[in-house]
Order: sequence, then C-alpha cells, then structure tokens
Amino acid sequence: MALTAQVKDELARVAVDKTSARKAEVATMLRFAGDSTLSAAGL
Repeated sequence: MALTAQVKDELARVAVDKTSARKAEVATMLRFAGDSTLSAAGL
C-alpha cells in the first residue's frame, strides 16, 4: 500500500466528535472538489 493510501486509510478511521471539526472537514472537501472541477474544466 502506498504511503498516500495509508494516510487516507488512517484519516478515514479517525472519529470526529466536535461540530466545528466536522464543519472544517466538509469545507475542506468542498474546497478540493471545487478545485478539481475547475482544473478538469481547464480553468
């Protein structure tokens, strides 16, 4: 397993209890999803 896959696996298993941490996770995912969409569109 590549280091990146190991890190992703470890992070996916971390329990998030605080609402603020959940909001930060969602904001980060949306930010990266937006960047990926813009990159795929050639912008």
